[in-house]
Amino acid sequence: MKIFTPAQLRKADQFTIQNEPISSIDLMERAASQLFNWFTEYISSHRSIHVFCGMGNNGGDGLALARMLHYEGYHVLVYILHYTSEGSPDFQQNLERLKQTDVAIREIGKDKRIKPFAKGSVVVDAIFGSGLNRIVDGWLGEVIEYLNWQDAIRVAVDVPSGLFAENNDESTGAIIQADFTLTFQFYKLSFLFPENEQYVGKVSVLPIGISEQFIVSETSHHHVLTEALVKDLLKKRTAFSHKGTFGHACIAGGAKGKMGAAVLATKSCLRSGVGLTTAHVPQQGLMIMQISAPEAMCIPDDESDELNYVYDYNKYNALGVGPGIGTSDVVQHWLWNTLKVTDTPMVIDADALNILAIESDWLELIPEGSILTPHLGEFKRLVGAFEPYERLDKLKEFAQTNNVVVVLKGKHSTIACPDGEVMFNDTGNPGMATGGMGDVLTGLLTGLLAQGYNSKHAAYIGVYLHGMAGDIAASFDSQQALTAGTLIEYLGDAWIDLSPEA
Repeated sequence: MKIFTPAQLRKADQFTIQNEPISSIDLMERAASQLFNWFTEYISSHRSIHVFCGMGNNGGDGLALARMLHYEGYHVLVYILHYTSEGSPDFQQNLERLKQTDVAIREIGKDKRIKPFAKGSVVVDAIFGSGLNRIVDGWLGEVIEYLNWQDAIRVAVDVPSGLFAENNDESTGAIIQADFTLTFQFYKLSFLFPENEQYVGKVSVLPIGISEQFIVSETSHHHVLTEALVKDLLKKRTAFSHKGTFGHACIAGGAKGKMGAAVLATKSCLRSGVGLTTAHVPQQGLMIMQISAPEAMCIPDDESDELNYVYDYNKYNALGVGPGIGTSDVVQHWLWNTLKVTDTPMVIDADALNILAIESDWLELIPEGSILTPHLGEFKRLVGAFEPYERLDKLKEFAQTNNVVVVLKGKHSTIACPDGEVMFNDTGNPGMATGGMGDVLTGLLTGLLAQGYNSKHAAYIGVYLHGMAGDIAASFDSQQALTAGTLIEYLGDAWIDLSPEA
C-alpha cells in the first residue's frame, strides 16, 4: 500500500472524479458510507454521537455521516466550527441535506461554550483533514483541548485534527487525541511514528474507490506492507525439490550465559523454509544447541566461552551473526576477520551491531545483499543521536550510504532499502516487546536469504511473517505471556495463512 503526500491525495481525488467519472459530492457520500459502516459495526446506537465539523471537506464528511447515523436511529448532535464565513461547496451541499432532517445543529464560534457530554458519548472529529498546513491554536485549539478532556470515545475522520499528515516536528498546536482514526484509502505517514500514537489510536483504513489507475501510476517511496504483496513474493515449492534446493544457512552466535539467543535464531531459521541450517557456536554451547535444535548441524569452536575461529562461511548461502556473541576484544577480532573474508550475504544483529557502532569503518566490509536489524537504541549507536523527526531521513541515508537493507525494529518496523524505498510493517503487537524476539527475526531473515530471496524481499517477507506469527501467538497465549520461543511455534500457522491457497 502506497503512502501519498497531501498534494498527491488531492490529485488522487481529482483523478478519480474526472476519470471514473464521479462527482465530488458523490465521492464524499461514498467516503461517508464507509464511515457509517464502521460505526454501525463498532458503536452502539445507544450512545450519543457528537459530530464536530470544520468548514472544509473533512467537515462535509462529518455532516454526511451525521445524516446517515440519524436515519439509522442514532442520537446525533452536530457542531459546526465557524472559522470562515462560508464552507467548501461540498460542505455547503451536505449542510443543506442535513437541514432537511431534525438533527440538532449548533454553531460554535470564538465565544460559544460547549456543554459537557454524558459519560460514554462518542465525539466525531471532522474538523480538519489531511490538507492541514498550520498549527491549530486560539479558540479552535481550545475546542480541541476541551474535546480531549471529555470522558468520551474520540473518533477522527481521516486524520486527527491538528496532526499533519507527514512531518510534525514543528507541531506545537492542539491535536485531537483519537481513540480511533478512520482514514480514507491510504495510511498517512505520520500515523507510523511512535510520537503520534497518543493522537492516532487504532487506525482503520477505509477503501473509498480511489482510481486504481492513479494508485498504480503515481510514484511513492513510502509503503505499508500488505499480505497481498508478501504472498506475491513467495516462491513456489515444486514436487521434486530437495533440501539442497532451498539453500544452506549458517547462524554464528552464542557465548557463555547467552546461548539462548543463538538457539532461538537457529530454531527460527529451521522454520523459515531453508533446506539446511548449521550453527557455529562456542564449544561450551555445543550440547545446548544439539539438544535444543537437533535438526541443525553444529560446528563448535575450541574451549573458549565465545566465538573466536573464522570458518569458511562462503560455502553457505547466508550467514546470521550477532545473537548472544558479546562484545569482547576476542569477539571483535572474530567479527573483523569474518567481515574481511566473507562474501556471503549476512544478517547482522544484536552484539554484532554494537561492535560496528564502535568500529564504524568496518561498515564498508559488509557483503552486498546484507540486512541489518537494529532496534532504536542500536541504530542510534550506529549513526549518533538524532531528534525523533530525523529518524526516517537518518534511516534512508544509512541504507543508501552503506548499500544495505536496514530493518529498524519496533511498532511498524521500518525497512529502508538502498534504492530509497521504505516499507512500514503493520503486523505484530506489544506482546513482542520481550527478550529474544530479535533473535527469532534474525533466524528467519537468514533462512530466507539462504533460499535465494534478495535482501529487500527477504526483509519484507521475514518482518511480516514474524509479526504475523506474533499476532497468532498472542491470540492464543495472550500478549502478556508471549515469549520468543512461543512465537517460533506459531510460525507454521503464519506460513499457512500466507500460502497462495489461503
